[in-house]
Amino acid sequence: MPQGSSVGFYLMGATRVRLLVSLEWVILAFWGLWRLIRIVGEDFRVESSLSAPDQVINWVGRRPDFFIVGAPKCGTTALDVFLNQHPEIFMSRRKESHFFASDMPGTAHIRDPNRFNELFSGVCNEKRVGEASVWHLASTEAAVNIHRFNPDALIIVMLRNPVEMIPSLHSQLIFEGYEDVRDLRRALRLEAARREGLHVPTTAPVPAQLQYRNAATYAPQLRRYLDLFGRDRVHVILYDDFAKDPDRVFCKLLAFLGVDLGFRPEFSRVNANKVVGSLFLRDLLKNPPNWVRRMVRYALPGQRFRHGLIRRLEKINVKVMPRNATDADLIEELRKEFLEANRELSSLIGRDLSSWNHSDTVG
Repeated sequence: MPQGSSVGFYLMGATRVRLLVSLEWVILAFWGLWRLIRIVGEDFRVESSLSAPDQVINWVGRRPDFFIVGAPKCGTTALDVFLNQHPEIFMSRRKESHFFASDMPGTAHIRDPNRFNELFSGVCNEKRVGEASVWHLASTEAAVNIHRFNPDALIIVMLRNPVEMIPSLHSQLIFEGYEDVRDLRRALRLEAARREGLHVPTTAPVPAQLQYRNAATYAPQLRRYLDLFGRDRVHVILYDDFAKDPDRVFCKLLAFLGVDLGFRPEFSRVNANKVVGSLFLRDLLKNPPNWVRRMVRYALPGQRFRHGLIRRLEKINVKVMPRNATDADLIEELRKEFLEANRELSSLIGRDLSSWNHSDTVG
């Protein structure tokens, strides 16, 4: 028999089925409420029917003056963590608000301008105020919206070899529950159909995120920011450079931001590859309906206890482990596909990216 709060139930018959159920009253209560909300088909998660450009932002306090706009799985989470440690930099209280991606409303964790403003309410005397949302690069409207919000803003872009970024993004979307096709080759084959609205998981908030090739075709995305903000206000970081020499890359970034160059964070691995145990529990903890949130707040009024419980359940439900190696033949196919796109990007940023076209091992 399993130990602790786990109970084994055994059914006798032609087939013997062993069901292992983790018992904790909070989880059971959430489960019942979540099943109810799915049956009824209601969705209370949308904060506003308006997108960022449609709303007048009556900003209070200092506006963010630099933005990490992407790309996904290129080291932006680590950069956000490291910059947040700098005493002269204030980073948004929440990463990935995607407030300005008005063409991708499903990515927007925050659409209410007042709530977006609140993310920066703690700004004091810091020299720089920053925000990070990785889909702002792929978004066709975010660059214009950010420029309209703050035309003097600085833009930071992190890029990674497409043959490494695509498998990593695919793995991340599976972990988050937005992708239901575990085979990368098949997911890539579905891109055309998904552009037509076919074979899109009901849990995917933004079908455009499942266009893996487009997400890794950086030059057109980067050009939108260069055209609007100018080259002197756009700083490009290559994932390879950051991984090999984080100290040098970080120092150049601090110079770009005009803050103290002497500060160094403790460089450590951030956002390692993760796999989820229970898909249901993940969905419940990640996106509970608003009325469930209110009920839990009423039942568990202590915020620290409530957040601690959620973190505990999330930790139990997640394992950090290396991503399975990607099919070598598929990697070579992608490498050939991106030859021209990589040449275009190389010319755009003035960097030799020939190493991206070599047959190195990719996990």
